[in-house]
Amino acid sequence: KSQKFVQLNSHKISKREFSTSTNSKPDDARARYNQLGSYMAGLIEGDGNIYTPGINVKGLPQIEITFDIRDIKLAKKIISVIEAGNLYIRPNGKSCRIVFKKRESLLKVIHLINGYMRTPKIEALKRLITWLNPRYNTNIPILDIDLTPLKKSSWLSGMIEADGSFYLNWKLNKKDMPIGIIYYLRISQKQTYTRKLDPSVNV
Repeated sequence: KSQKFVQLNSHKISKREFSTSTNSKPDDARARYNQLGSYMAGLIEGDGNIYTPGINVKGLPQIEITFDIRDIKLAKKIISVIEAGNLYIRPNGKSCRIVFKKRESLLKVIHLINGYMRTPKIEALKRLITWLNPRYNTNIPILDIDLTPLKKSSWLSGMIEADGSFYLNWKLNKKDMPIGIIYYLRISQKQTYTRKLDPSVNV
């Protein structure tokens, strides 16, 4: 996976900003929040994992995003903007991951991406919300797949960051002279969504 370059708005935003900010218009804050939410949804659907423990399984739920080590600056930027998550470098030094496990950070990410998922991985988010609501005394709504046109959403940017690549090369003739340019964008995903069925999971 090649290194990616992205500029995220360094302005930290939260739902509280909609009603408490005096430096920006509420509509602007909401737009930034929505774009960040759809971007994070695409990123998690591409290279993320949403874990919900079973009924008789010890452990806490978490959301995890994996990055190539060359994208560690992007991972750090995301943590800075969201103000949540912990960064871990894998022992082989080739990849890193952001883990959202603490209650506050997990809820923050769920609120960000809820309503912006577009792939079958939404099942994992719905399962997590169903698990969390009675245990964390929350009332998070379970929202359906986002049908907003892609040109009005940052979802595709997140998906490309996770599982996309750009290809550019010269097209050569028989004398190895350039006669054109070959370029394309490729996004790879599994054809079907599957998860291991755990009999202890009752959600």
